[in-house]
Amino acid sequence: MSITIHINASLEKRLREKANRAGVELNQLVERVLETWSEAPLPDSNMPEKSKERELLQKINNTGFSTDFWAEYKTLIQKRQAEIIGKEELASLIKMTNRLEKANVQRLKYLIELAQSRQVPVQALMEELGITQEQHD
Repeated sequence: MSITIHINASLEKRLREKANRAGVELNQLVERVLETWSEAPLPDSNMPEKSKERELLQKINNTGFSTDFWAEYKTLIQKRQAEIIGKEELASLIKMTNRLEKANVQRLKYLIELAQSRQVPVQALMEELGITQEQHD
């Protein structure tokens, strides 16, 4: 059986050059490529959606804050609650809190986007992902 394939001139030129470098006829090269391709699994038709979902999950899970950041943050919170925090420490705590709030807003945007993609409520998605709502004093 034979098949006629129409391709653009630039692709034909690249294939001919590749065949010449490999020392084979063009039809042999095309046969090899098609043979290799035919044995590979077909791409998942939902691949772009799954890729986007994977990307959103990575963004949701990546807090971007180091363990040192969290340790300092918790220490400053404890000092504030005990009313022994200095002015510079309070200013630092406020900056850290602002960074956290901005990150949480962005994280919520990603959660909303993923929930819409999956057509589920955000709260249900958060429960599924094990994301809890922390209460801060």
